[in-house]
Amino acid sequence: MSSQEPQGPLRQQLERLRSVRSLRDLTGRQRTVLSFAAGLVVVIAIHTVIYWIGMRVFETEPQSLSRSLVTVVETFSTVGYGGDSPWRSTFMNLYVVWLQVVSLAITFVTLRVLIVPLFERAPVVLDSRLTAKEDHTVVCGYERGGALLLDELDRADVEYVFVDPDKEEAIDLSNRDYQVIDGDPTTTEALSRASIADAAHVVTDAGDRNVNVALTARQGNDDARIVSITGERSERPALEAVGVDRSIPAPAVVGRSLADRLTATVDSDGPAATLDDGDLVVRELVVRHDDALCERPIGETPVGTHPRLAVVAAWLDGEFRFPPAPTDSRRARYSSSSRARGVVRRRE
Repeated sequence: MSSQEPQGPLRQQLERLRSVRSLRDLTGRQRTVLSFAAGLVVVIAIHTVIYWIGMRVFETEPQSLSRSLVTVVETFSTVGYGGDSPWRSTFMNLYVVWLQVVSLAITFVTLRVLIVPLFERAPVVLDSRLTAKEDHTVVCGYERGGALLLDELDRADVEYVFVDPDKEEAIDLSNRDYQVIDGDPTTTEALSRASIADAAHVVTDAGDRNVNVALTARQGNDDARIVSITGERSERPALEAVGVDRSIPAPAVVGRSLADRLTATVDSDGPAATLDDGDLVVRELVVRHDDALCERPIGETPVGTHPRLAVVAAWLDGEFRFPPAPTDSRRARYSSSSRARGVVRRRE
């Protein structure tokens, strides 16, 4: 999961607004605010026209629409009534009373729709933060990689919804701009909120609950391709029996990914190619709490700057980074590639 600190409510809303490129990018909350603003404009326009007609017919004091608009807005905002007060006709006096009642209603609706949720005084509803989804991926649990898969989906520009049974963790991820809802992925209610019926893929890494998740997902969408990440190959028959299209052993995925990363980051044709006939190996470096490497950015350590080493993965406070950023600098265990001992893969 991302290590950045959660942002404040106002800053979160501003960051989300900056990322909007079309109406489909709007979250449920943004669509609610937009609808409220449009409705408010319509209400003001209707009452302005009625006031304009009333002043001409009942008060015999014709005025421009702009002057009527100013009076209506002044009333709705509780600023005052301008130069039109007092009114002589019964109709206009009753109409102004009606304007005051409407202004109170608008004030309460504004507080509930805009102000209270903005500062999180109301219960957090993560569904309202989701953008419109279609042909997306529903991720149900990810025990072996934290937010690693979500980061990869973001980088690949793949739409997704992550269903997290831990509400606090879901809120934390949502505050970091992940597309997350809280809920039990084994229930139809949670998967329906994730728009399972419109999903193209389902990825489940829910441990012992993979079978239950797959069954529920298949009930919600018979056409979606379901991929299950498992701990053992022996689980494959049971998963295929409940409709899983492909089961992937997690250790094999991590091993293959590390090997691919090694061939992409280490040049075996360099001046040190004589060591072990140019083989590539993975070595683990343990950084202890009292070590000089601790608290230093990876890019500034001897490991990160060594011409024959490439840091391809790291555990940062229990969080797996693949690959880590040069600026990462917490207590960690770094896995590095080198031409030394313990060959794991030879570069062809």
